[in-house]
Amino acid sequence: MYAIIRTGGNQYRVKQNDEIEVEKLNIPEGEDFEIEEVLAIGNDDDISVGFPYLKNAKVEAELVEQGIGDEVIVFKYKPKKKYRKKNIHKQPFSRIKIKSIELLNDSNTDVEETITTETEHFNESQVEVVDTDNNSTEEE
Repeated sequence: MYAIIRTGGNQYRVKQNDEIEVEKLNIPEGEDFEIEEVLAIGNDDDISVGFPYLKNAKVEAELVEQGIGDEVIVFKYKPKKKYRKKNIHKQPFSRIKIKSIELLNDSNTDVEETITTETEHFNESQVEVVDTDNNSTEEE
């Protein structure tokens, strides 16, 4: 079973016992936490996709370590102006280990209900049909 989660503005495909590096989290090392922004959960046969998130899904993870990544050289240069600046950036990260992936309700009826309720907001009297193909105006 795998899950697609969102953390730190990025999306990751994870399985149980995977270790991944994500943007720095404000959680102490060794502490367990839950990721509730689960976009999809699937296995070999089927997949459940949220709209935008699955409501009855959660991924439990443990923060293994906090660290700083490798050096990245930022070099700014303008030709013919004697302008050169060199900076070094080290991005902080958190390494997490996925403990479990849970989907509490296998049927994804919440998603189907939201889609039908969103489409029921429009009545035919509220929708105005505009004919863009007919450029002539009828003024007689």
